[in-house]
Amino acid sequence: MFDADTSLAKFLNDVECATSIYAFEIVDEEQKELKMMLATGDTTPYAGAVYEVVFRFPESYPFGVPHATFGSPIWNTWVHPVNKQVHFDDSQT
Repeated sequence: MFDADTSLAKFLNDVECATSIYAFEIVDEEQKELKMMLATGDTTPYAGAVYEVVFRFPESYPFGVPHATFGSPIWNTWVHPVNKQVHFDDSQT
């Protein structure tokens, strides 16, 4: 059964949670560079951590793959341990 009040309350709660875990900033609009600050959830082993990720979008976007680089250390198999770049596909080295 659909309950509009419950659905609206859930939606507003989801929006509040979402805005508390990330923020975006346009760093350089001409260069298509965007910075995202991402906070981890309280139920993860990384609770309380905040990660900075910089996205650079190629001229060919959305057909080209964006570049994403972490500004803070993170241990993930998709992130290069030295240059902190996210490995989206085999075309990036």
